[in-house]
Amino acid sequence: MLTRLFAAWPYALILAALYLLLPWAHEGIARATNADAYYLTGVIISYLFFFNPGLTFLASAVAGYRHGFAWVLIPLNALAMLPVSLVFYRDIEGMLYALPYAVFTVLGLLSGWGLHTFLVRRGSIA
Repeated sequence: MLTRLFAAWPYALILAALYLLLPWAHEGIARATNADAYYLTGVIISYLFFFNPGLTFLASAVAGYRHGFAWVLIPLNALAMLPVSLVFYRDIEGMLYALPYAVFTVLGLLSGWGLHTFLVRRGSIA
């Protein structure tokens, strides 16, 4: 279990950094161009519903491919969502999105693990 934890924490750290940096950078650009409040709300919503779940799925798929079904990544992903919910959504209610992100994490882990298993059985990789 400890091996899985050490293997999964870099992925959770990368997700936490991306969760924090991407909306912050986009919000800064939007404010510099004098965008209205609706645009800023749209930026946050697009990250909540499109970019962050996609990043979660991709990072989980890579982790699943390289390390198998690292189940410890699921709660680590929820912990990565905590600073984002406090900084951008300014409330702990942003943690409600951790549950759908956990689903994307599981789907990504299963996809990566399944792809690796398929390629091993096919003989494409050792």
